[in-house]
Amino acid sequence: MPGKPGPFNLTFNTTHTVNNIVRISIAFLCFISLFLNTACQKEKGCTDPKALNYNPSAKESDGHCQYPAVISPQPVQLNFHLHQHFGTPEFDTATHYLLPSGVKIQLSQLRFYLSNVRLINLDGTEILIPESWILVKPGIETFPIGTVTPGKFKGVKFLVGIDSASNSGGTSPADRPAGHPLGFQSPSMFWSWASGYIFVRMEGSVDTTGTGTPNLPFVCHVGSNALKREVQINFTDTLSVSSGVESFVHLKVQLDKLFDNVNLKVNRNTHTMDNLPLATQIVNNAATMFSEE
Repeated sequence: MPGKPGPFNLTFNTTHTVNNIVRISIAFLCFISLFLNTACQKEKGCTDPKALNYNPSAKESDGHCQYPAVISPQPVQLNFHLHQHFGTPEFDTATHYLLPSGVKIQLSQLRFYLSNVRLINLDGTEILIPESWILVKPGIETFPIGTVTPGKFKGVKFLVGIDSASNSGGTSPADRPAGHPLGFQSPSMFWSWASGYIFVRMEGSVDTTGTGTPNLPFVCHVGSNALKREVQINFTDTLSVSSGVESFVHLKVQLDKLFDNVNLKVNRNTHTMDNLPLATQIVNNAATMFSEE
């Protein structure tokens, strides 16, 4: 007969079992770590809603947002449109004019320079229009100033005369191309002997006898760095300069103001330094003759 089974013996390899447990534990921990890292990782992308590649799911910027190309506004041509008046009517050289002092005159020449044109932004800052020189002559209304970036402006500033750098910077009309405001003019607007420009040139005749007929000549040639004068015009309505649209500043020039407090019957001539008080009075008057039209 078969014998009874002997006692059941269960033998453990302790070292092998521990190693397996360690391996399983490490694997489990690695899995948990990988899961947590994947679950907590923030999606990167462009987080700026204004960008072309904005990613609403992105929680962290990747520094690679893309934006539409910025198209800079093209500069626009700016002009002065000047209406020159003597009293009420527009000025012409064929008319005899009665001054407020009661003296009658006739002007055969009246020219003057404007320069250093600056537009005034709404915040009060100024934009200089480079190389903005104008020689104002009778019978001409539109004078190109230069180009300006589109914007809104509340006023304009300019000089009666030539800016000092251009007036005494060592250049002369010979350095300018034909037709340039600072080039050769007829009659001349430059003193070769004084190396500077004539800011205001007035010539004509004045009635010194009370007959109503101008009988004696007067000549007023005014210019020097100390005699340039600044003018500021504040616009009633904002000047809006738009892309692709030529823009104009409309000004009225009241030429008869040049003769305020000037007695041509007894004080008829100046080439500036030979009669500085008269030259100074003329440029001071010139600064008051502009207004918005």
